Amino acid sequence: MECTVLSPHYTAPEAWGQLLKKSLNLFWDDAIGISAESDAWSFACRLVEMGTGFVPWAGLSSEEIYQAVVKAKKLLPHYASVVGGGIPSDLWRMIGECLQFKPSKSDLLFKAASDYGSNSLSSLLEAQNADEQTALHLACRCGSAELVEAILEYEEANVDVLDKDGDPPLVYALAAGSPECVRSLIKRGANVRPQLRDGFGPSVAHVCAHHGQPECMRELLLAGADPNAVDDEGESILHRAVAKKSADCALVILENGGNGSIAILNPKNMS
Repeated sequence: MECTVLSPHYTAPEAWGQLLKKSLNLFWDDAIGISAESDAWSFACRLVEMGTGFVPWAGLSSEEIYQAVVKAKKLLPHYASVVGGGIPSDLWRMIGECLQFKPSKSDLLFKAASDYGSNSLSSLLEAQNADEQTALHLACRCGSAELVEAILEYEEANVDVLDKDGDPPLVYALAAGSPECVRSLIKRGANVRPQLRDGFGPSVAHVCAHHGQPECMRELLLAGADPNAVDDEGESILHRAVAKKSADCALVILENGGNGSIAILNPKNMS
């Protein structure tokens, strides 16, 4: 039976549904309603974490979080305490729109933006945590195509914004193995050809090959990524796929213009 694994620290009240009848770690698809609204709750939890540096409900067990969120209907412990502490109050009011115990079916991000203005929306989309990750980075890391789409609807969202390590959201989507997120980023104009680390590192296609994601690789190559790109050490994306024993990824590269002859020898092993 198919299931979705969620973290209790970021789980919306309605997503606990039949949780205790199943498992505190497995959320069965036919037992609960995972929706845009439950994603909005998780999204807001991530933003609170970004703004405070604290994981929501840190130190509590799954049962204790369940009691706090579902039974006592408590908001995140650090949500209210940061208002007035240098964080724009409107930003936290917007997050509050996503932390609804009985969310409506409306577009929560749109409602928040309409209620509190474009400046607050910009603050929300541009805010970065200690690792300089934005909301878009985090949505991609979770592989949440719905959240990525919602964020990218706004012009303020920077599709190529870099974290402290120089990684754009596209790298996070590739690591998550989400072709849907990759497709959304590309549609918005994400750069598929850059060398990371200020031009001295691997390409995004190398990252994809490293994680062995053939569907994501296909999206990159169809969007114009170089099938024969080499990193700063002379390793091609085909070398990377072969080294990671990802035959499916290697086949996608070859089918889209990759030079098979360069996979015979890896430059790293040549004297």
